[in-house]
Amino acid sequence: MGKLLFLFHLSFLLLFGGCAIDSWVPDGGWQVVGAEPSCQTPALEAGFLAQNGDTRREFEFVRSFFKKCGAYLRRGHNEDLLTFARDMYVEYQYTQIRAFQDLFIPNLDGERIHAHLLIKPGQTPRPIVVVNCGLQCELGSPGMSLLAMQLFDEGPFHVLLLPSNTAPEFQSTNGYITAGGFDEGRSLFLTAQYVKSPEFEYSQRVSTVHVLGVSLGGQAALFASLFNSKNLKEDGSRSIQSFIAGCPVVDLEKSVRGLYRPSLIGDQVARKFKEQLNKIRAVLPIADGLLRLIESGGGLEIEKYPDLIAQSATDHYRERSLARGWGLKPFRELKLVSDRQFWNINRFQDFASEVLHSPIFIWSAMDDQVVNAEENAKLLRDSFANNPISPIHTLLTLHGNHCGFAGTYGWKTAGTLIRNTLIAQSPELLAQRREYSKPLEWLSYPEEASNLTGQRSRVALQWRAHPGLSRIDLVQQIRYYCNPRGKGVVNHWCLQDTLSTVSASLFEIGLESIPRNESEAQALTRWLNTHISVTRAYNQPLGEKDQPQEVHWSTYD
Repeated sequence: MGKLLFLFHLSFLLLFGGCAIDSWVPDGGWQVVGAEPSCQTPALEAGFLAQNGDTRREFEFVRSFFKKCGAYLRRGHNEDLLTFARDMYVEYQYTQIRAFQDLFIPNLDGERIHAHLLIKPGQTPRPIVVVNCGLQCELGSPGMSLLAMQLFDEGPFHVLLLPSNTAPEFQSTNGYITAGGFDEGRSLFLTAQYVKSPEFEYSQRVSTVHVLGVSLGGQAALFASLFNSKNLKEDGSRSIQSFIAGCPVVDLEKSVRGLYRPSLIGDQVARKFKEQLNKIRAVLPIADGLLRLIESGGGLEIEKYPDLIAQSATDHYRERSLARGWGLKPFRELKLVSDRQFWNINRFQDFASEVLHSPIFIWSAMDDQVVNAEENAKLLRDSFANNPISPIHTLLTLHGNHCGFAGTYGWKTAGTLIRNTLIAQSPELLAQRREYSKPLEWLSYPEEASNLTGQRSRVALQWRAHPGLSRIDLVQQIRYYCNPRGKGVVNHWCLQDTLSTVSASLFEIGLESIPRNESEAQALTRWLNTHISVTRAYNQPLGEKDQPQEVHWSTYD
């Protein structure tokens, strides 16, 4: 019954989402006063980094953290259905920030990939994260925006955002239809090589390369790790330092057939596929042919869509295999000529034992109703859980649905884990880590926040930046007893937001970094709320009656 209810609501949200859920801009969350310290992000970060680069111990710690804190962190957050749906309506115009670059990548094998680059200022080399999102995911989509926020706005990385090779723009630009898998992993690997080559304008500002993929893009990240292990550079080193795969597809056929089945969610996925074909039918004859086939004879049965996708991809791969091959081990001599070969080659579990020396972090939820974890991430976890030399490390949380970890366990928790997984594999960043502690110097401070007597108490704090202003606001949420209806007994808790201000210079933010527009103000707001801890004197935890006295944070600049 629960799954049927999920599918009903998801179908409704996909069809009428604009009416059901408002678009929203993540702000990095609140610092909750009195929260359990061992389950907060400073403890997660400290515990992760305390393992001193031992990857296996890092993820043993992470699993123990979620075993202890998972239920606690879920309190007050959305149910998984709402989390999954709300992520479709994230709003962030990252193309408006000064770090943005629009470019095309010739990924060294004849394809052209339209990409978005977010580049940190300064000439000091730093890691770049190459990001690949999921099925039909396009540049500027909500999923892309979420990753830009957590990796670039809140992290110390350059970020290169790539669309899925199942997205309309990629397919119309390159003239073929495919379904991710090993081919997208090949593109990811070649792109990683490109950003370190002289042909890339910013190559001198890149130290190491990391790959992050989600959903179908997660399988691309897994296959990129295979190419990374099999195709070493001339000096014997690897092109890519580490990998993250969020809620990844592992077995493509099982995942695709699991989506395209008679159900409400299956109907929506089929509708989206037809919309995609309609977008590109004028420039791609094969898309027009597929759409005609789907719509003929009263419409194609939904269970046959996977066969149609496999046939379309195989037609391209057959031609490519015979014309020029694949160029990279282990598929250099591959002749992919049948639909069955297409499905078999896209079973990453058959190649996982060949991945060496490239740390891979997989995060999936057991309640994922889009990519079944039992048939995908758990399959890898069970195969390599007791293999001490395997670089594959899996976190299977009970909840999170399809990559809805930020909404399920908290924005700060999800972002902190992802960033520190990458930072731990970036020794050049660890060498630059700096910690700051400063006394709070107020430009203004309201009486309502100073006088916390009786039943008045402080329950949460949040920073807010503004376009064109060198001040930063701190919203303090004060709880007090009240009677909201104006009569009867005073027996309700009410919340009052009070506003105090500090100078941006308190956080080492110079005039050149003051937000120029709303998008940059949103980015700075997220950084403040995910990095700044407000405490009493001597870094003591802030109590409900205590006055804020210090701020603490760390950077990798």
